[in-house]
Amino acid sequence: MNILIPSAGRRYLHIKYTRECEGVGKVITTDIDFLSPGIHAADKCYRVPLSTDPKYLDTILEICKKEDINFIIPLLDLDILLFSRNRTKFEKEGIGFLLSPESTIEMALDKLSTAQFLSENGLPGPVTMLPISWSGKNMPYPILIKPRFPALRVQKGYDITVIRNDDDMKKVKTQITGIEDNYVFQEYLTGTELSIDFFCQANGDYVMAIPAERISALTTAFSKNGGTMDKGLTFHDENIDNLVKKATVSTKFFGPANFGGYRSENGKVQFTEINARFTGGATLAVKGSGIDLFQWSVYLLSGKEIIPPENGFEEIVMTSYVEPIFFKKDSIFFDEI
Repeated sequence: MNILIPSAGRRYLHIKYTRECEGVGKVITTDIDFLSPGIHAADKCYRVPLSTDPKYLDTILEICKKEDINFIIPLLDLDILLFSRNRTKFEKEGIGFLLSPESTIEMALDKLSTAQFLSENGLPGPVTMLPISWSGKNMPYPILIKPRFPALRVQKGYDITVIRNDDDMKKVKTQITGIEDNYVFQEYLTGTELSIDFFCQANGDYVMAIPAERISALTTAFSKNGGTMDKGLTFHDENIDNLVKKATVSTKFFGPANFGGYRSENGKVQFTEINARFTGGATLAVKGSGIDLFQWSVYLLSGKEIIPPENGFEEIVMTSYVEPIFFKKDSIFFDEI
């Protein structure tokens, strides 16, 4: 099969591991920046408009036809949202997706809906509300304010701040005046940060979860030191396994997905995020533990049932480093469409 992974960015390992999978012919990617590391892991890269451009989807469809693409694997939240809402445009041309159902994606990409899903299904999570619903009585300081819609990370106003007192609250309310509904207030959690990658069959049946402690990460995102994990360790936990399995009964996932959360000092686990997609942890801690979610995804797209290994996954410690890519400027293989 031929696969398109749009928006290469820093997703070098995602593209590399997909390209190495059994059953994969070629992997095509897209970007607008010739300095994006991810383009060097693909067979070819096309320069495309921004995903916010009205011509973006038509351009992607043209690339798919030209390169005989069978499946698209979107990794960026905004891409996931766009393709989910426009998947029939591609499916009519025989192009499939590694995507969970639209209802799952819409829930995961709305942090208020995520919190409601957790609460309604008896899954542990922090108190979360819109700013207009807040009072000092229903959520004491400190409070985490974060974007309600993670796709806003590619737009202005994507800020995450800890509100510690009344002065902080006044500043925040001034900054978000008129766009209050684009943010949520959330109970500020402390403890060990968790990244829990898991996988589901085509019918949504749960296969396996691989929990990992996020010791540190490269960039700031939703969590305390968020972004792509660069140090971590995998571990077994029956309670987490049961909680993730319970979540997959309540809503349908297709292929790889992830829960972000925290484990407090007393052992209580709370989920803060649902990512209906591959995460950076899948390329490092999870793959290092012996579970290849990339090959599983190719099998899934091929119509094969995923059978987890009898011995499960290994508990490993992971650390990583940045490896430079050197190239001559005129060697960039950008194609125009």
